[in-house]
Amino acid sequence: MKLKKLLKIVYKNMKITGLKIRTSNNKAEEIWKLWERFYSEWHKDKLWLNEKNIYAVYHNYELNQSGKFDIQYGNYDLLIGWISNIEWYDFINIENNNYKIFEVNWQTGKEIFSTWQDIWNSNLKRIFNTDYELYSFESNAQTKISVHIWTY
Repeated sequence: MKLKKLLKIVYKNMKITGLKIRTSNNKAEEIWKLWERFYSEWHKDKLWLNEKNIYAVYHNYELNQSGKFDIQYGNYDLLIGWISNIEWYDFINIENNNYKIFEVNWQTGKEIFSTWQDIWNSNLKRIFNTDYELYSFESNAQTKISVHIWTY
């Protein structure tokens, strides 16, 4: 698959609230289990009401894509007061910086991993601070996915 870079953009700071684990790319099953847990709790409890986006935030990199990192699934527009007593929710700020955005053509879910492999094999100059995936759930049941990579 060839990477399709959409644009380079600067974001404002965003606070993301959700579930986090420390893992590595060798442990894809852990990442998938976290997704299943977050999505089932998010959907079941409807904590996010009007929020139509889910963020998968990669941060606290040990080294690069070969080392350990934290991954957190969460939302931006969250009613914090509803979950302030739930200890297993974590908060992370997506810092204001330069991100290159790559569109993912979603069909089975494997396309996200394929996009990451293309990014890892590219000559993209990454910072390895905070990267994230954005899952936008549209009203017509389509899911738009993009991968945001913090670059120099």
